[in-house]
Amino acid sequence: MSNDNREFPHFWWDSNQWFGPVRGMADFENLLRTGGQPRDVILGGRECVRDVGLPKFGLRVECVGDRTLGEFLAEHGVDLPE
Repeated sequence: MSNDNREFPHFWWDSNQWFGPVRGMADFENLLRTGGQPRDVILGGRECVRDVGLPKFGLRVECVGDRTLGEFLAEHGVDLPE
């Protein structure tokens, strides 16, 4: 996270290998480690049109929105781990 004390933006991730809520940097780092895809593919995951109560991103067929997960995180000031 950046140093401006913003909370990590919660979202839902949906792919064949990993799905569920991401509610903090530890969850996000777990997704990057165990999500079954390279980091750039995960960050390129598109916003989904199905409402699950949280912004939803992923690699599923309904994930065809204009915004990527990387863009969403940047909008919320998240400093991404390498």
